[in-house]
Amino acid sequence: MRYTKKINSKSPKLIRVYTLRDGSEKKIPYYPNRSLKEEMKLLNITESDIFQMQLIESPLNK
Repeated sequence: MRYTKKINSKSPKLIRVYTLRDGSEKKIPYYPNRSLKEEMKLLNITESDIFQMQLIESPLNK
């Protein structure tokens, strides 16, 4: 019997916050099957734009 983990795609519990070099922030819901490159493409940023990345708990799920 295989163990499968259900992921609720409607409300992710984690959010990735990108702090950019210009001081602005961009946020995107975290999905384990999405790569960093895919996230950056969705946000229209490059690796050189990023100052810091954080993975935080969504305030909606607290």
